[in-house]
Amino acid sequence: MLRVGILAIHNVVDASQHTQSEGHDALHAPYQDPRAPHQLDIALDALDEPDTRLNTLRADPTTAYLAYLPHSGLHNQRIALENALTLARLLNRTLLVPPARLGPKTLRYVRSSTLARMLRLSDKQQGQSHCAYIPADIPPPDECMDYMAYTLVSWAWLVDLRPIEAQQTLVRASNGTATWIEERLGVRLNETLFLPDTEPYEYQFVDTSAPVREGDKYLHIISIDTLAAAPQRLIQLGTLFGSSRLRLQKADNRRVRGETRRHMVFANAALTLAAERIGKVLGGTYVGAHVRVGDGRFQKGARANVRVVWWKLVREVLGVETETALGLERRILSRIGRVMATDDGDDDGEEEDDDMDEMMGPPEIPADVPSLRVPHPSLPPLPETFYPKLTCRSRLHTTPALRRLNVPLFIATDAPEGLDDLLLAPLIGTFPCTFILGSFKAETAHLEGLWNGYDGLRLAGYLAPIVDALVMGGAWVVVGTEGSTFSRYVGDVLWRVSHGWDIVERG
Repeated sequence: MLRVGILAIHNVVDASQHTQSEGHDALHAPYQDPRAPHQLDIALDALDEPDTRLNTLRADPTTAYLAYLPHSGLHNQRIALENALTLARLLNRTLLVPPARLGPKTLRYVRSSTLARMLRLSDKQQGQSHCAYIPADIPPPDECMDYMAYTLVSWAWLVDLRPIEAQQTLVRASNGTATWIEERLGVRLNETLFLPDTEPYEYQFVDTSAPVREGDKYLHIISIDTLAAAPQRLIQLGTLFGSSRLRLQKADNRRVRGETRRHMVFANAALTLAAERIGKVLGGTYVGAHVRVGDGRFQKGARANVRVVWWKLVREVLGVETETALGLERRILSRIGRVMATDDGDDDGEEEDDDMDEMMGPPEIPADVPSLRVPHPSLPPLPETFYPKLTCRSRLHTTPALRRLNVPLFIATDAPEGLDDLLLAPLIGTFPCTFILGSFKAETAHLEGLWNGYDGLRLAGYLAPIVDALVMGGAWVVVGTEGSTFSRYVGDVLWRVSHGWDIVERG
């Protein structure tokens, strides 16, 4: 394992690169909001550059490219893209930008040779167009089993990349296989430098020769200056996920990364319109909480994570005194315990007593040091009374010490049962005006008209997490789930950009 110094770079051909997908015509115009100051003129299925531009690029043998392999959920893909954009600019190379993959079926990280094959097989332009039109009550044929589980859209449809493109050259590429790259860009295998990976944290890219820091998780260190001297027309990387993937010490390089991250805010007119409408219905002043409980380690730690979110909101954000908060928490948990006992036909109270034993004091909430290093101006004071335009779920607090808890709470969550999920019960029992995205059918109705010309799928369901993030970004304050890249994006970037403040940078 190489931890110090510079990794030697070899021209290794990765045999897993694959064949070209068929092109497709733009079928649907983008959503147009006449009131929106920013419009994105990228069609929903424009996953590749127009043929005219690709032909121009192919005719230029001097253009040098950088490519990488995306994977995992949307925000992991976003982090990888931010790293790729930064690295491509520092290397003075044109970046091949893959599409964003939306939906519950993600591609987990695997070694780059396997990941490249999985990405090729994810291309829906291989005789599957009929899958979009199979009625829901008919079992799909084998080739359509996962067709509805994901869709692909251009990042340029989600994010306004124009400020970034003013500084560097990007090429949309739906199919980053060796065959596609050779046929569309004229780059051959013998002109390609492959850096295949077998571990998710195999390569870190650095701009100085500073010693490796204690606890660094990357196996190999690559100098950006050394990589910039590579003569090959294409540098093909594997994963670029990881907030510390680029270890940048030079001020100009850190500025480039900061500018890139700041520009990676969702800006599609249809989605921002939905968020604006929801914000108005919430009364303009509301708090946001991202509560991830639905999968993996977040599912295992769900109760503890919900409790931390609860305490952040009640004590740190809204300023309820500790003893008052403890008493409130005990009353709410007691009420939840009685409901659960009634539902289970069990009134011995043992589970309730166990909960009380765990809740003897507030949870330990570590300081968010990176956020503290980027202080923002004081928030405007909360109003005395809140005026959401939807009916609250329960009676408002009348005790002066708890009236602040009447503030509308918007929860972005993957809880399977939504507001009926018992994991969210502590929050719902505390905040009488609690809402989720599903509470706003009228405000999101226009999204039902968005169809993806790439695969024929209705997009509304795939876009829900992005609308969640945008609504959170407009909140008076936001609280997230520790370890979630969604929470980090909202709190570090989206919320701060929407308020006109400096973003928080990690890594």
